[in-house]
This record gives sequence, C-alpha cells and structure tokens, in this order.
Amino acid sequence: MAFATKTLPAEKRLEAIIKDRPFVGAADAPVTIIGFTDYRCPPCTRAARTIDAMLEEFQGKVKYVSLSFQLAYRNSELAARAFEIALELDPEKAFGMKKLMLKAAVWRNGDLLDSAHLEQYAAEAGLDAKKFGEALDRGAKREEVEAQRQLAMDLGLESAPVFFIGQRVIVGAQDDGKFRAAIREALAEARRN
Repeated sequence: MAFATKTLPAEKRLEAIIKDRPFVGAADAPVTIIGFTDYRCPPCTRAARTIDAMLEEFQGKVKYVSLSFQLAYRNSELAARAFEIALELDPEKAFGMKKLMLKAAVWRNGDLLDSAHLEQYAAEAGLDAKKFGEALDRGAKREEVEAQRQLAMDLGLESAPVFFIGQRVIVGAQDDGKFRAAIREALAEARRN
C-alpha cells in the first residue's frame, strides 16, 4: 500500500490504512476493532487475550485490524516489521505469529524479539521462514511501520495498547466489560445506520 495519504487528517488516514488491511473475524462484520500494539508491551499481551475473547463472543459481528505503535523499546520496530512481513506472506498465519510474539512481550525479554526468534516464530506459525527471513534482513516494511507510528502520534496516542471501537477509544488493557460495552454500543449504532 502506498502511503501518499500523509496530508490527510489522521482520522482519514486511519480509514485509508485499514480499508484493505488484513483482519481477523467476519469480513461483513458491522463493527471493526482497530488496535494499536507494541510487541514489547505486557499490557498489549493482556489486551490480545481480551480481543480473542471478544472475537469469539461476538463471532460474525466484529473484526479486528491490528496496527503497530512501537514505543522506544528494544526490538519494537523489528517486531512491528515482522508482523507486516507476515501479513504480506499469509494474513491468517500472521495473526498466529502475532500471538507468539506477544507471548515474548515481557519487559526484560526484548531478546526474544530479535531476528533469530522472529524467524522461529514465523516458522512455528507456518510461514515460509526463508522468505520471511530474507524480507526481515533487507529491512522490508520500514515505511509501513513508520507510517503507522506517525499515524498513532497524529491521533494523539501516547501509549499502547489503544483500541478504536465505533466512537469509543479504549486505552490500556481494560477488562472484558469495557470492550463488551463498546462493542454493544457500536453494534447498536450500526443497526441505526
């Protein structure tokens, strides 16, 4: 995807970026959850479990689009690029790889998100590890990852995770109830429109 949308307001750029972006959930779901993640962020790991629970509970009614907002942690940018490369190779398997990366997201374990480990996670998720490793080594997806980081900053985000659900914004790893309420509100809004 070209990122020639930088002159548009942040909200319009968000719409443009997610328009054709791979997702998890039902293609015709009336509600889209947009999540910004840093792979070195333990709250992002907790929030990922909540997103999985919401996808199951609201099956057919929600889909999840994942974007990266890498903070200043070691290997955050590398992990974000890894996810983007995985999405290009096989979107379904990329989300499996994302789960493996988030399991490694412990503050003291940035070493678990180095190139060697990322290639291991790609293989475990069933991706073509050779193609993945070559893309990672040549620096693929830097522009996309930087565009997502800049978009997050332009939207006023200061931390991760952050989720957009309809008109609601959920900051941090909140309990299932807050996500459930936001999804129900967004579903009600979708029915009215």
